[in-house]
Amino acid sequence: MVAGAGALPLVGARTPEQVVDCAGEVELPPEAVARLEAAAPFERGFPADFIAECEASPFAFGECVVAGSGDETRYE
Repeated sequence: MVAGAGALPLVGARTPEQVVDCAGEVELPPEAVARLEAAAPFERGFPADFIAECEASPFAFGECVVAGSGDETRYE
């Protein structure tokens, strides 16, 4: 196979089932997770940050309860 300098072959699973079989068994130790998070910090961004801000403010939903928020008494 001939490929350009920017093309790299992908080796791995071809089906979702193969991904689950291979990666589903991987468990990272807490140190590895911390190292990955430090190397590539993740920010949820819009719309997740906006939704979190609205859920935290009584002005967004008033007396309503956000379904599934786990805090059903917050707006009483």
